[in-house]
Amino acid sequence: MRRSTRWPLALALLAAPVHAGVITVDDSGGADFFDLPPAVAAAQDGDLILVHPGLYSAFALQAKSLTILGLASGQVRVDGSTSVSFVPAGSDASLVDLDFQFLVLPNSPGTIVLDGVGVWGPTLGRLSVDGCADVRAIGMHLDAAASHVPFECCG
Repeated sequence: MRRSTRWPLALALLAAPVHAGVITVDDSGGADFFDLPPAVAAAQDGDLILVHPGLYSAFALQAKSLTILGLASGQVRVDGSTSVSFVPAGSDASLVDLDFQFLVLPNSPGTIVLDGVGVWGPTLGRLSVDGCADVRAIGMHLDAAASHVPFECCG
């Protein structure tokens, strides 16, 4: 008797996170967007943004539930001050395998997940968390040149 493989596949698909759409970003072209700010602005709740290796401009993620995934750990850098704020309660915003010069997380009732996120910069790298209900950091790292990165956590 032959076993059906449909049930395990169906269960795996049901367990996977639901994303409304997939957006690609590549600073060398061939993707939906060349840079992160317009990709984040165009994204809808639940979207997955896939980011190819490169150097990108800082962005503001406000009041959205998104996953932004770097496709090569340590090779997706965001220059400038990025902020993630006002993530709705009961929702989450996930940043995965991205390296930031400045990362500011103010005022979010929802969950912010930092998975494999790095902070870099010769003297100015900074991570600031203020007024967030739930921030989860998994496998964060500091660039060797940014060995004095301040971590601020307030109220």
